[in-house]
Amino acid sequence: MKRRFTNEESILQFKGIVYGRPGVGKTTSARTIPNPKSLVIISAEAGLLSLRKESLEVWEIETYKDIMDSIEFLKSDDLKEDRKKNKLPPLETVFCDSATEFTKKCLEGVLGERDAVIEARGKDLKTIFADQMTLEDWGVGKGRIDRMFRAF
Repeated sequence: MKRRFTNEESILQFKGIVYGRPGVGKTTSARTIPNPKSLVIISAEAGLLSLRKESLEVWEIETYKDIMDSIEFLKSDDLKEDRKKNKLPPLETVFCDSATEFTKKCLEGVLGERDAVIEARGKDLKTIFADQMTLEDWGVGKGRIDRMFRAF
């Protein structure tokens, strides 16, 4: 067993989820983050109107691949070089907007890949249920969603 004390922590981190009805200010809460130049918003939302008066860096997410690419970029040395090149301070805060939309992108990615998987199995997907997720799809999606949120 490794024994340690909280006052020995060298990096302070906070991981949290802001939960609430639409319009209560979840996205707007990004304005309260100290040092906005060291913040990036990774957004799968349709818009960020509530932040239009701010000058915050945003990475737009359109697909599951975009999510995974953003995670890899956050872990890479390329991020440090990119921020230095653009005269930005080191990244301190990542704000993901929103968990619901990130989850939808993961599930859309599973459905997008399903045709190739079913074709490889020699099955026909042309049924009235072609746009519905199977139990297998949900299992794959859940695994991806879990890994995605743990990565962030």
